Amino acid sequence: MTTLKENRIHNRFAHKATLICSTFNTDNYYNTQKCNHGGGGLCFECGFALKRGTVLNIRLKNCSTQGLSPDTWEGFRTISIAEVKWCRKTNDATGNHYNVGVKYYDPAY
Repeated sequence: MTTLKENRIHNRFAHKATLICSTFNTDNYYNTQKCNHGGGGLCFECGFALKRGTVLNIRLKNCSTQGLSPDTWEGFRTISIAEVKWCRKTNDATGNHYNVGVKYYDPAY
């Protein structure tokens, strides 16, 4: 089994929440399930593959911070533009789905 090397600058914090995602500048949107977040991006699950480099609008559908301690607020965003960095197919008891890692775009200011 191959172990993936972690190259993250920011810590990761597990936090489940429903997200609404859309490809940038389109009207097509879909619900996804956030797995974790950090200062530079987040990971979510969805029912289909997303191509690396795709730019997404991501919005937290239910803006609950329940279960987040103050030190886990790093990288917690309610709305963001992000780029798909990786997409991996997984198969578990609920069936096939994809885990998607995205990197936030930083504001220009």
